Amino acid sequence: MKTALRVVVGAALLALVIWYVDPRTLARSLAGVNPWLFAAAVGVAILSNVASALRWGAIARRLGLSSSTRNILLMYAR
Repeated sequence: MKTALRVVVGAALLALVIWYVDPRTLARSLAGVNPWLFAAAVGVAILSNVASALRWGAIARRLGLSSSTRNILLMYAR
């Protein structure tokens, strides 16, 4: 139930943002984007977030805290 609510709220927020920026304007802007460069940018952003999460995990371990890498990544994503 909680997960379904999060998905619905997330989808509603995304729809609100798209409506706010005007879907036609957004579509025109995205039409000129190179898909390979866009995919590369998304990949770099994901890797950057993973590296940051792992860095915070290393800092936490130095402070005597422990958690699995999976939990660290999930908490950082939140």
